[in-house]
Amino acid sequence: MARMVLGIDVGINGALACYDGTAVHILDVPTTGEDSKRRVNAAAVWPWLDQHKPVHAFIEYVNAMPAVADESGTRRSMGTASAFRFGDTAGSLRTVVVCCGIPFRLVMASKWKHHYGLIKTDKEASRQKAIDLLPAHANLFARKLDQNRAESCLIAMYGWHELRKGT
Repeated sequence: MARMVLGIDVGINGALACYDGTAVHILDVPTTGEDSKRRVNAAAVWPWLDQHKPVHAFIEYVNAMPAVADESGTRRSMGTASAFRFGDTAGSLRTVVVCCGIPFRLVMASKWKHHYGLIKTDKEASRQKAIDLLPAHANLFARKLDQNRAESCLIAMYGWHELRKGT
């Protein structure tokens, strides 16, 4: 049996992906509640992890977005409620991984994106890269909103390669 590696694109609209070198399994982050009350349904993540039995997880390292100006001078930031919910989501997903006994590494987006030549690209580029690398699984990334699925898969694939290298 091939060794599954888990990749997590953190966020309330994020996704989890298991990859073993050929097979891909995707779970959109399950949630409960609606609108601003929407939260991770951690109890729904465990059975999926138990089914696929990843040996290691790579979780995207995230933090709240500060109010800084971009190249055009536009200030983009995360409000306090959004930052709290984002942190709650990240913590919930990490906690499920820990409770399942899966060792994990946090990986900066710049690290895994560099691996795929995706630095300074948008999420659509990640979706296209996943389709290019996994044409047999392109149906998993068919919709524009499947970009989070694609990023979780690319993180899992990055982790799979890192573990094979022994790093």
